[in-house]
Amino acid sequence: MKVGRRDVRVSSPDKVLFPQIGLTKAGLAEYYARVSEFSLPHLRGRPLNLDVYPQGVEADGFFQQHASRWFPDWVDRVRVPKKGGNVEHAVANRADTLV
Repeated sequence: MKVGRRDVRVSSPDKVLFPQIGLTKAGLAEYYARVSEFSLPHLRGRPLNLDVYPQGVEADGFFQQHASRWFPDWVDRVRVPKKGGNVEHAVANRADTLV
């Protein structure tokens, strides 16, 4: 999908994440793109923590702080100190990253 000037790839866009309302990954990505102008002023510069549900919200998920190596290189990151070291978080400074 096109977000600003960047093509953002959504894997498995037809996967249903919220079965009760039939919302797919592509639909969720489109939602984030639409609300980005309103949400980014509140998120910009802040380290992100993600609740990840690979099989949808009715299955088990996990809490992710670090920016995985599979995140695109254009995703901004920030190193945050933690007990015993650091963790590199993703930062949603632009709509493409939020999507």
